[in-house]
Amino acid sequence: ECGFKSVTTDFGLNYVKDQYIKEQVETTNIKTENECISGTKSAYSLINSNVQSGIENALNPKISNYNIIRICATSSPGQGSDEFWNVPEKARWRQVGYCDSENMGCWLDTDSLEDAFNWDATLDESLVDVNNYYLSVFENKTLTAEQFKALIDDINSYTKTKEGFEEAIKKIDKALSSEVIFYDFQKAHLYFLKGNFYSLLAKNLYNSQNRPVRDLGESSSPLTNDLEAEDFGFGATEVSAIKFELGNDLRYSYWGRAWHFYVDGWDKWYESSEEGANLYEKEVAEYIYKKAGIGLNTIPFLEFTSEQKNLLIGLENQNLFKGVELLLGQVVFGNFEEINVGNIKFDRDVVFSNVPFYGENALFKFESGKWKWTIDSKNWYDVSQTNNLLFEQEVSKSMAREFGSVAKSNLPYTLNSNQKVLLGKLVNAGFGEGAAEIFNLASTAIEGAGISNINDAFKDKVGDIEDFLEDLEGEVKCSDCGKGFSDVCTKEQCEAINMKYPDLNCVYEEKWWKIGGTCVDKDLEYVDRGEIDYNMKSRSMSDVLSAISQSTIVSDSCANYARVIVEAAQKYSTKNYVIDPLLLVAIMQQESHCGNLSDTYTASCPGVMQICFYEICNSLNIPNKDYFRSPNTVNKNIGCGTEILAKYYEQYSKNGAEFKGCNKNVIYYGWEAAIRAYNGLGCNPKYPKQDDYVENVVNIYQNLRSFVDGGN
Repeated sequence: ECGFKSVTTDFGLNYVKDQYIKEQVETTNIKTENECISGTKSAYSLINSNVQSGIENALNPKISNYNIIRICATSSPGQGSDEFWNVPEKARWRQVGYCDSENMGCWLDTDSLEDAFNWDATLDESLVDVNNYYLSVFENKTLTAEQFKALIDDINSYTKTKEGFEEAIKKIDKALSSEVIFYDFQKAHLYFLKGNFYSLLAKNLYNSQNRPVRDLGESSSPLTNDLEAEDFGFGATEVSAIKFELGNDLRYSYWGRAWHFYVDGWDKWYESSEEGANLYEKEVAEYIYKKAGIGLNTIPFLEFTSEQKNLLIGLENQNLFKGVELLLGQVVFGNFEEINVGNIKFDRDVVFSNVPFYGENALFKFESGKWKWTIDSKNWYDVSQTNNLLFEQEVSKSMAREFGSVAKSNLPYTLNSNQKVLLGKLVNAGFGEGAAEIFNLASTAIEGAGISNINDAFKDKVGDIEDFLEDLEGEVKCSDCGKGFSDVCTKEQCEAINMKYPDLNCVYEEKWWKIGGTCVDKDLEYVDRGEIDYNMKSRSMSDVLSAISQSTIVSDSCANYARVIVEAAQKYSTKNYVIDPLLLVAIMQQESHCGNLSDTYTASCPGVMQICFYEICNSLNIPNKDYFRSPNTVNKNIGCGTEILAKYYEQYSKNGAEFKGCNKNVIYYGWEAAIRAYNGLGCNPKYPKQDDYVENVVNIYQNLRSFVDGGN
């Protein structure tokens, strides 16, 4: 056995190698030259004492290393040398598919198999399969591509009635049980059609108002107990993970790195995707057809609305954080009335009610970019305010002596340590992040996943880490963490960067309510820029147009919005500060090139000013963020962006805004603090270049000013 790529005397590995070879030999649906000569991908080749070699074999199989010989030829290579070339049972070369064209066959050399297998028994089993296939091909029993297409067209031609669906299914079953369907891809196509016809048939039955329903009687078991494992192909599952209740029919939950959905009354969870939705419809349809005489009116067959289907598809490949935002958005954007998570309810007023608050039931809301809370629905407090609290409370006899003989009164309220911890987490939290804290997802979402830490749901596999490191290009930084699975920076990725690039001093910091985090250079110290006086000025429309026309770094389309920009700057300026219209032009250029970017109106933060938190613009009565997806709303988009900038100036200009970026830490003051807050105060692993957002905007702003102020 010298000379072969993998040789072992271990019985187990020899057997596994035989199974891989057997799988390759028995593959009779080859369709490409590469599959014919190199082999098809297989999980068997992963089982190897050398892990790297196993992965290489799985991804780039080379069957010649196992002494299997397959070649492409228009006719049998044995013609002229093999006296039995035209005798199917004895021919040395046997056809096992084709090479890109059906006129170019893929031929297997059966003589090569004797040296390929360790066990003669496996060889005999494989030759039987190849013999049967070759015999079928030789005798023209299999369908050609044209014949198979004709069969499919015939099946699809049946009338869209109950009888037509049943006839189509019979036709498919007949084809599947015959010898003419040999290729696996043909079988898969037929099974797919069969599932579709079952679904159509079930809908026909289910929607029939005149179909008699058999009385189940008192002795009949409940429907849910009648759903056996064989009805699904595998056993039904149940998880204890947190469940989002959206509408009356669907539940959503997250575990195992994927979102799942559940239909009330149907005892099974499915992955949230188009494929999962189709699988649900198919399995319920088959069950209805199978149990056609039993209580159809009690079977939970849900035909998804367009909103439900879009949500199921939208949740595919989303991590927990992004999925939560998507679910909450269904209520905010008006598709559903409310979401329930346990006893907590979230409604269109962007209010979370019945929130367990360590001894109290509190309400939380996200308003003007800040989280607020209350326990009496009347007195709302910013989450940063933890002292001098007054709430309407029942007055006990002992308290009445101190506060007066009234049934209720605004009484002092002292927060306990647990309440302060939760409020502290919400101080700088965005909408989605705060919602996750309120729903307590960090602890509850892992209950059904069999893991002890939420970050385990995002841990990269060894192969993922290797691929992640290989994909790093150019000058590698700690902030490159997060370019792997789901754009979530994991501790494993951060540590891997440290190991491969020892000159870096990366440290992992948990963020996003302990789901993922950031990988930062711990040697970075905060740089205090101090307040820079830019001497903001009011501008006329002609000044703005003049600056735009002379600048070579801003888009000409910015001039289209000059009037709106000047009006917005005037509206939100106060006696304490002036907003320079040229600063708004600079931000618009940085955000969307003044509307010239292809995703200006489709980005997650839409419009020329790229608005993420429309709630801050409470004076403009913006119904939802999607309102800005139309170019017709550009006036309010600019107004909203200006209002956000003004409010951030009021909040951060004096005390400063601490920015902890991917590659630098800076404290900004004045208008620079407002600009920094507008873009965000933390590292964005997907776009680490946003570290320089302030500097980029200021550069554009000063360039524009140079044309109307003479550089002053």
